[in-house]
Amino acid sequence: MDVILNGLRWLGLDWTKARSPATPPARARQFRPYFQSQRKENYQRRVEALLSRGLAYEHEGAVKFKMQREPVVIQDLVVGEVVRKLTDREEVDPDFVIQRSDGQPVFHLVNVIDDLEMDVTHVIRGEDHLSNTAKHIALFQALG
Repeated sequence: MDVILNGLRWLGLDWTKARSPATPPARARQFRPYFQSQRKENYQRRVEALLSRGLAYEHEGAVKFKMQREPVVIQDLVVGEVVRKLTDREEVDPDFVIQRSDGQPVFHLVNVIDDLEMDVTHVIRGEDHLSNTAKHIALFQALG
């Protein structure tokens, strides 16, 4: 953890969440709870909103998000503009699960909801996550 925090300091980046969830800075308190296991109501509320707007649907007990069929443009500060088109496999079914049949939300959904609700403005990821980014952008747009 110290390596990550030292790296952020070296980059001149600041964050609002304190090391201890018991004593976060005043601005960070509004984003509680921090743990995804305690945020299930938030995720369920967003899933229901997507379902009611026809942007998601039930599939074999799971909930799938209706992925857009057009290419997604990703503005990456490091590699520039990336146009993510559907793969051959995705052409058949580009939609993806956002909530498992047991009711548990998946990474793509919770990642986007947490970023929205916690006012995250920038995300630093490995290039290997560019394939996920199109899904996240589509979810950001669907969630407003």
